[in-house]
Amino acid sequence: MSTWHVQAKDRPVWVEAIELYPVGQTDPFTNEIHRLQVLKLSEQEQFQIGQIDPIANPDEYFLADRYEDCYQSLQLMFDRHEFEERGRYRFEKDFVPHDLSQIAPSGNNRTYSIHIDRYADDRWQGEYSGAILLIPGTGSYGGNYMKFSLSMAVLKGYIVYVLDPPSHGRSHGHKLITQNEDADGTGVYLERAIGGDGRWALENALEPEWEEIHDTDFSLRHIITSVQAIGRRIAKREEEKLRHLDDIYRTLPPEMRDIGWFGKPIEELTHVTLMGTSQGGETAFWAADPRTTGQGQGGAYNIFYPFDSAICHDIYNSAYDAPQAKMRILRSGMGGPIVSSIMEGKDSLWANGDWTKYYEGNSLFFRASDRWVRWRYDLNDYRDLLKFGEEYREFIPNMKIPVLVAIAKRDLLYSSDGHARNLVKKLFNKIGRSTSDTLWHLEYNTPPGRLGHQLLVNYTFDFLGLVDDWIRYRSQGPGSDFDYDSNLWERKQ
Repeated sequence: MSTWHVQAKDRPVWVEAIELYPVGQTDPFTNEIHRLQVLKLSEQEQFQIGQIDPIANPDEYFLADRYEDCYQSLQLMFDRHEFEERGRYRFEKDFVPHDLSQIAPSGNNRTYSIHIDRYADDRWQGEYSGAILLIPGTGSYGGNYMKFSLSMAVLKGYIVYVLDPPSHGRSHGHKLITQNEDADGTGVYLERAIGGDGRWALENALEPEWEEIHDTDFSLRHIITSVQAIGRRIAKREEEKLRHLDDIYRTLPPEMRDIGWFGKPIEELTHVTLMGTSQGGETAFWAADPRTTGQGQGGAYNIFYPFDSAICHDIYNSAYDAPQAKMRILRSGMGGPIVSSIMEGKDSLWANGDWTKYYEGNSLFFRASDRWVRWRYDLNDYRDLLKFGEEYREFIPNMKIPVLVAIAKRDLLYSSDGHARNLVKKLFNKIGRSTSDTLWHLEYNTPPGRLGHQLLVNYTFDFLGLVDDWIRYRSQGPGSDFDYDSNLWERKQ
C-alpha cells in the first residue's frame, strides 16, 4: 500500500477492519431500515426542529414519516449516440420518473441519464420559499444528504433537488460491485450491525472479498454541464410554483434593481439557488455562472443564468491553490505526475484518507454501508479536478453571481483554519468586486471537541438555518441585512 495509506490510532475497530475500501450493500431509498437509521433524529435534533416549528412536536421518526409524501425519483436522459461518438451531452427537454427498483450496482451501468432526487412538501403549496440544487461531495450521491434535503423541504418550504453526478450514485456510469475470492474490498451490511437488543455491533457488519469493479470515470466538466442543464430545467419546471416570489421584485423601485446586487438582470431571476458541499462546493463555484468558464449566451428554455446565487460549503480554489498539502503536491507540475504514477492501481479514497476525521457518530458507517457511494477515484482524474480552475483564471472576474462560502472551524479538509481563510481571500480578491454585499465568507463555530467538516451531515439544522437566511437575504434587494445567527457564524470576508 502507498505511503499515503492512513495508519491512525484510536479508530473504531470496524474502520480498522476494512481492507482496501468498504463495499456497501443497501441504500436509504430502497431499504426502509437503512432509511430509518439515516433519518432518525437525536434528542438534540428534535429540540432544534421544535425551535424551527413550535407546533411540529417531533419524535425521532418525524422526518421518516414525511419521506413518502415528499420524495420523487427523477432522471434527465441524454442522447446515447451523441455521447458515445462525440463525448457530448444532448439532454432531453425535461425530467422523467426513474424507477429505482430497476437499477442496481450490477449488470449494465450505461443508463444514459443523470439521476435527480426531488423533495417538496405539498403543505407549502402556494408559499414555497424557492428551489435548491445540491451537488454532493467526493464519492457521494443524493442519499448522503437525505436528512438535510428533506428537512429543507419540510421545515423551510424549499423544493430541493439533488443530482447524482455522472458516474456517481444512480447516474450513467454508476458503480458496479461483485464478490469474488480475489477482491480486496470489504462488504458492509447495515442490517447485520443492528443486534437483537437494538444495540449496534458494527464489527458484525463486515464480510470480506467484495470489490468495486471500476474506478470512477470522473470529469468536472461533465458535472458542470449536467448541473447547468438540470438548473435550467428546474427553473422552467418550478416556474409556476415559484411565481409568487416574483412579487418581491415587482415592488422594488428602479434604484433597487441593481444588476450588481443580483449578478444578472432582475427579469432573469429564477429563484433557484445552487449549493455544493465539500468537493461539490468547488463544483458549485464553477457551475454557478456560465461566464466563469468563458461560455457564450445560450441554454435550454432561453435560460442562460440558471442560478440566482451559489452556496459553497467548502471551496478548493483550484485556479490557484488546494485545501491541504497532499492536494497541493498532487496538483503541482513536478510532484503531481510522480505521485499519480506511484499511486496507480491504489485508487482507494478510503485507504488514502482518514475518514474518521470528517464524520461523527454512526454517520461514517451509514456512508460505508451505502451501496451507491464510490470509493475508487483514478488519481489522474482527481489531479485534473485539483487543477481545473487554472484553465479559467482569466474568466474569474466574469463571475457576477452572489456567492456565500461557508467553512467550519476545525474542518480537517484544510491544513488549518488560517489556510482556509487565506484560500477564500485569495479567490475573492481575484473576483475583484467593488462591493462586499455579494461575496461572503462565514466561518462556523464548531463546538469544542467536535469535527468541522460535515456541516450538512453532523450539523444539519444549523446549516439549514444559514441556507434559508442567505436565500431570503438575496431576495430582498440592495441594502438588505444578512440576518444569520452570529452565535453560530462569524464573517471572515
